[in-house]
Amino acid sequence: MIKPILLAGFLLLFAGGNALFAQSGYWVFFKDKNTESALPALSPDALENRLWQNIALDERDFPVNQAYLSDLNQSGIRVKHPSRWLNAASVVMTPEQAKAIENRPYVKSIHKIMPLMTANLEQRADSTLDSVMVNRYDWQLKMLGLDLLHDAGYTGKGVKMAVFDNGFKFVDQLSGFSHVFQENRVHYTYDYVDNDQNVFEECASGGYCRHGSWVFSIIAGIVPGQLQGSAPGADYFLFRTENDASETHQEEDNWVRAAEVADSLGAQIFSTSLGYFLMDTTDVSYQPSDLDGDKAIITRAADIAASKGIIVVNSAGNEGGSNWRTIIAPADGDSVIAVGAVNPYLIRASFSSQGNSADGRIKPDIMALGQATYIQDLTGTVVRGNGTSFSCPVLSGMMTCVRQARPNIPAYDLYKAMIASADRFQNPDSLYGYGIPNAGKILLETSSLTTSLEIAPNPNSGVFYTIIQNNNAAYNGEIQIFDAQGKNIVQKNQFLPSGKQVNGMDITLEPGIYIMRLWNKDKKQVEAVKKWIVK
Repeated sequence: MIKPILLAGFLLLFAGGNALFAQSGYWVFFKDKNTESALPALSPDALENRLWQNIALDERDFPVNQAYLSDLNQSGIRVKHPSRWLNAASVVMTPEQAKAIENRPYVKSIHKIMPLMTANLEQRADSTLDSVMVNRYDWQLKMLGLDLLHDAGYTGKGVKMAVFDNGFKFVDQLSGFSHVFQENRVHYTYDYVDNDQNVFEECASGGYCRHGSWVFSIIAGIVPGQLQGSAPGADYFLFRTENDASETHQEEDNWVRAAEVADSLGAQIFSTSLGYFLMDTTDVSYQPSDLDGDKAIITRAADIAASKGIIVVNSAGNEGGSNWRTIIAPADGDSVIAVGAVNPYLIRASFSSQGNSADGRIKPDIMALGQATYIQDLTGTVVRGNGTSFSCPVLSGMMTCVRQARPNIPAYDLYKAMIASADRFQNPDSLYGYGIPNAGKILLETSSLTTSLEIAPNPNSGVFYTIIQNNNAAYNGEIQIFDAQGKNIVQKNQFLPSGKQVNGMDITLEPGIYIMRLWNKDKKQVEAVKKWIVK
């Protein structure tokens, strides 16, 4: 079963260590970083995503100081995962070791990771719903106007989505995903539970490893006449962060690590059908009133991801009918799109978690089909299932297709357009949020004319042409060239009249990957970005 946990304050879930040596999990937070000599931990794709959205690099893009990690290791402390976003490391050590390092000059603070009780997020597939629910496999797309985007060719092509779950068992074998593998669109996988790259196998550590397969079928699956994924043309990074069989929990630690890797790889969309909350423990008393968007580390990390221009989509939770009732972390994040569930008749599913956030913000943000959602099971059969785990991938797929259609629109502007398109935008509440969005309206809201930029030939030797098609009014522009570390190495003023313009360039550049950005000096905005290779 999926085991969600919400963390209080700065506490993070972690495997408890070996009791023989009285080891426990801790977060060690550092005072500073060495950003002067270090390189940003970002791929060219990640840099391109930043440049499109005019997001400057900051210290969170640089790795944790390796000297600090080495000192901890030399002290006999086992470092699990460093976090560049939090400038911290999750470690396993004894209380005595924690005491010994607390006054070291680089240590800002130390927080013990508390074991917490869990509750089930997984909703099993249920084929008996066909007789009582709207019987259209594509209704989960039509409800959002997503079928029209697909018809227009927007299936997520070229957009990078990271999916975080409990494993993706048999995804590499099922025919519903064959198009993804034939086109080599699964670019990276990692299992942070078993510490290997095979996320498609039986769980070595136990558990089902099927929840992620169901979720991924909603995003990427195609079974003609039975199932159409919400973003079947996208590129994917698949991460197993959840251990649904273990009684020692480190899922949120895994999620933070995977999220930073996904950011480094250039992910533009996060889709997470997991969540975390506290039922009861003797160590921590945690209430829904604490879901203010700032306390759980996974929420803080999710908000940081959004600040990097990533669209972060998360299930609101299945606690609507439980004693907990409310949303679960990281759905409480102020920059996280929390997705609740409706049935095919657009009525809120009784299990869908309720809002608002503890500080009064509208939650859930948005709704999508999460009751009687079409999914593919591990036998390849298309069935129907329930859960906000299933409304989340429907919505994240929609935003992936929108991102393809509007590559130069900042993520936050796409979020605002999505909210404005929803059917309850004028009267949001704590059950439906802003309601059900409309993909077509989002595109209309963001339909400003764009500028296209091409570089030919690509690759080249530093001698090339820029081909610029300006569909806007004439403006004063600036061509900016960045290297693979995000350093701006060339700036060249260029007036851009309406229409097409071809210009030759001859620049001395070392072999490598470069990114050109076209900046509108009049409007102070990005018009186009293009990556190319110098040989």
